[in-house]
Amino acid sequence: MIKVLLADDDYIVKDVLLSMIPWKELDMEVIGFVENGQQALDLCLLHKPELLVTDIRMPLLNGLEVALYLREYGLKTKVILISGIQDFDYARTALDVQASGYLLKPIRMKEVIATLKKVIETIELETNRAAYLDKIQTRLNENLPLARATFLYNLLHGTFDAGDKLSEKLEYFLLPFHPEETVVAAVGVIDNYGTIAGSRTESEMQMLNFTVRDIMEQSINNYQAGVSITTQDNEFVLIFHKEYCNIDKITELLEGIFVLAKELDNLSLSFGIGLPVDGIHSVSSSYYGALKALDYKFYVGSQSIIQIDDITAPGNFRSIMNEDSSLRLQTLQKELLRRIKLGDTAGVGCLMDEYYLVLTQPEAFSKEYIRGQFFELIIHAYRESCETESELPEISSRYNIATRAVLKAETVSDIRMHTQKMLSSIAQHFSNKYTNRHLMLTEQIKSYIEQHLSENITLNDIAQAVYMSANYICAVFKKECGQTIHEYMQELKMLEAKKLLGDTKMKVFEISESLGYETPHYFSYAFKRYTGKTPYQFRKKI
Repeated sequence: MIKVLLADDDYIVKDVLLSMIPWKELDMEVIGFVENGQQALDLCLLHKPELLVTDIRMPLLNGLEVALYLREYGLKTKVILISGIQDFDYARTALDVQASGYLLKPIRMKEVIATLKKVIETIELETNRAAYLDKIQTRLNENLPLARATFLYNLLHGTFDAGDKLSEKLEYFLLPFHPEETVVAAVGVIDNYGTIAGSRTESEMQMLNFTVRDIMEQSINNYQAGVSITTQDNEFVLIFHKEYCNIDKITELLEGIFVLAKELDNLSLSFGIGLPVDGIHSVSSSYYGALKALDYKFYVGSQSIIQIDDITAPGNFRSIMNEDSSLRLQTLQKELLRRIKLGDTAGVGCLMDEYYLVLTQPEAFSKEYIRGQFFELIIHAYRESCETESELPEISSRYNIATRAVLKAETVSDIRMHTQKMLSSIAQHFSNKYTNRHLMLTEQIKSYIEQHLSENITLNDIAQAVYMSANYICAVFKKECGQTIHEYMQELKMLEAKKLLGDTKMKVFEISESLGYETPHYFSYAFKRYTGKTPYQFRKKI
């Protein structure tokens, strides 16, 4: 409801205004009626009504003076002037004080109501406009961080035309930079981000990015070293102002971020640092340098701080033309495949060490070439296993994991790790295969011996029974059992002899015959050599 103050020293006008005007129907409330200008001004300052209806001619202060004072005090009270004097000067003054209406005496009801309705429309329009502007200002304040981030993003990517308004924008967005001061950009990433994203929900990844963003923002704010901005998922940019453009200070701050990230979420981060540039408008040059430095993480590994002026980019396939390196890689690849088929897991590991060193020698190969060489090695190893064996689910699964990992891995050490796991799994398969084959052969030999324990069998008899050469079965049995076939047969015969001597009344020559010995004398000799006692002494002791 609109509050209205009436001011007139004419009682007739007072009666008309109070009794004849349908104030409630107009959604208006008369808060008072005064008879002089000073009272009108005092009540307006106290109650701040939306409308003052006042006579021009009044004691102490006239209506025009009251209107001028209201403007001087900054009140938004609308003023309708009433006058019985049709004078151009008064009308012109009414325009000067921006009166919302001008009524002539005698007052006509239709004219008064029409004037009041126009004032109501004006007040409602201004109220709505003020509310709308307040709403816009609130939304602008809420979106100020986004606008600030957009401004910084444009600066980093060189799309902002600084012109004469750079200083104004730096001040508006409360950025701690002078337009021409030296600045440095650093770019940080979460190591193995793709792998982490594959194992977490979208909600968890948003929380992860927020955590890292908050760590960096708090750190750079605590040091008052500059500003931070997140340009995209897993790209966190720090812009350091002149006082902090010192590599030792920057490194100290970044190492502190390392520690916090490790403690909060066991995260590993890496940073690239660009070169200092003169002027915030040139920060894009430092930013792109930081990205280039960060790309070198492929060679130096995760959790690194890499300065652009400390790196030497690998040759653009210069070493591919190096005959020694090329031949050595070919030789190592052939030997790796041979060791894999032999089931030599230890040998595969040693050769992979050398393969890795050749590929990562300084200024040798680009990361695309290195990635391609490891990928090729995986394919050849898998093909060799498929040609020798039927396709095995475990090896196929490991192959799929390795190929995807090598294509996506962020560092050459990660590529090497996944490649070696793949090659070792194939080598282990062959090793297990050979081991199982030898174990089966050993069990066949043992079974044959046990079945023919009462016979005087020879190595050739056993070899023929298992369809292998005598030399081969001797070598396999010795490797798997730690004793020769002859020692094993002798052990079984002696154990059986001890059992018969203790549990039966069989004579020694009968036991000798049952165990396949040619003569009792040779049996007694063998028994004493094995137990330290003759068969008679052993039985007597029992």
